[in-house]
Amino acid sequence: MNNPIEIPQSKKKIILLILGSLVFVVLGACLYFEIIPNNDRMNASFIKIVGIVSMVFFGLTLAIGIKRIVHTKLGLIINEKGIMDNSTATSVGFIPWRDITGVQPIKVASTNFLIIHVKNPQNYIDKGKNMLVKQSLKYNLNNHGSPIAIGSTTLSMKFNTIGKLVNEAFEKRTS
Repeated sequence: MNNPIEIPQSKKKIILLILGSLVFVVLGACLYFEIIPNNDRMNASFIKIVGIVSMVFFGLTLAIGIKRIVHTKLGLIINEKGIMDNSTATSVGFIPWRDITGVQPIKVASTNFLIIHVKNPQNYIDKGKNMLVKQSLKYNLNNHGSPIAIGSTTLSMKFNTIGKLVNEAFEKRTS
């Protein structure tokens, strides 16, 4: 593989992520500040907590989306040395072929991921940028057998095509 395969992030998908996040931040604020009328069957404290959680969670996804629009990195690069993953907020960056032991597609809810199994998963968890990312990587390891999950949600290529390209590149390295 002399020519690297470069998969950019999809601006359209990121803008949709930003708009969706913005809607949920506003709805969370409406719940917290009681702009939406409260019916008597719901506990006011519970509604405020839901509002706060919505503002915090979707505020983070909004910030991540804005960062992705401003900093235009390629989402995924596949070359003779390995895979450079910038596809999600929990991406670990460069994964050399020598570390990869397998590639497995999975579906979680309605989202497809490519699980990249590696020799030393803890090394990749340690690469996590912060405690939240590290916890997410540990969750992936415990539930999917590897901390590395490449999503196509913000990439400009369909998941099946990405999976095929990564598998073909991996098989070339192992044969």
